[in-house]
Amino acid sequence: MENYTFRLSPGQDLFDAIESFVLQNQIEAGCVLSGVGSLTQAVLRLANRKAYKEYVSHFEIVAITGTVSMHGSHLHMSISDGDGVT
Repeated sequence: MENYTFRLSPGQDLFDAIESFVLQNQIEAGCVLSGVGSLTQAVLRLANRKAYKEYVSHFEIVAITGTVSMHGSHLHMSISDGDGVT
């Protein structure tokens, strides 16, 4: 098993950056074990919903996990706002 660690710059799109990293490193099957950081915008698809919801504020990433592949990735993420609402 190979482990990778990388950092994103402010303003980078989280999902696009992960997908780009996966493609650059030709990762056929991998997983995101952990991640920390902050966001000012998030677009999430909530459970049992077909549409995506956009959030704009200051958020902390509380959890992120999922599978990554050159053929497509599937991530789950929880964020928390300044009042601690997740």
